[in-house]
Amino acid sequence: MYKEPGVLVSGHYQQKYGYVTSRPEGRNDWLLIFTVEGEGNFQIGSFHHHSHAGDVVIIKPNTAHMYEVRENQSWEFYWSHFIPAPDWFQFFTFSEPEKGMYTLHITDSSIQKRIIHAFQNIINDHFDSSSYQKDLLLNDLHQIILLLARENWNNVFYNYDPRITEVMDVMKHRFSENLSVQELASYAALSESRFANLFKQQVGDTVISTLIKIRMQRAILLLKHTNKQISEIAHEVGFENPFYFTRKFKQLHGISPSEYRNQFREE
Repeated sequence: MYKEPGVLVSGHYQQKYGYVTSRPEGRNDWLLIFTVEGEGNFQIGSFHHHSHAGDVVIIKPNTAHMYEVRENQSWEFYWSHFIPAPDWFQFFTFSEPEKGMYTLHITDSSIQKRIIHAFQNIINDHFDSSSYQKDLLLNDLHQIILLLARENWNNVFYNYDPRITEVMDVMKHRFSENLSVQELASYAALSESRFANLFKQQVGDTVISTLIKIRMQRAILLLKHTNKQISEIAHEVGFENPFYFTRKFKQLHGISPSEYRNQFREE
């Protein structure tokens, strides 16, 4: 069942070696941790991830995990347990080194400061007793998610092979057209197989999956800000079959397009 979006609990910790949090069955919410200083260690199954200053870790619901201060270290970090709004899922394209865990490193010190400031606002707004508290908390966390998404995009986009960059521009501007892998390969001046392999290597996803995600970003705007029928939106963003559009939308966002629209309007 779809859960109501919200920031459940947040905090700022400065811990010494010996601090451990273990959740063998995970939690039914999302967890975001941003490391300010020191080092922490995350473990999912046999996978270990060492977190340093500027590192972000997002753990998905129902993911068994453990995190602790690394030996002979201290660890300062901000954290938040939350339920994301439906339209946030389009931004979760971060590296996933282990199933259930997203990671990202923020190198820009000004962005790090903005993230810290947003976390501080979250902590302060938890004490707001007005009817605006929920919206304030979601806005604070939404700012962090957007900053992470932009940094992730910049990290990836500016490291693309120039041929892949050109193809991505074509996809972003012509997403509603019936673009084939063969046609897109021609923009990169590569064979279809070579292009598909290079694209997957650079982007981390297939050509068609990436095109579908771009189409869905446009579909979300149309669902939120127009009264167009689902079939109209499907056609406008490049899907000939509205039932296929609905199926792919639900796979990516967890709810159908009509449920998404209703949820947005209720909020």
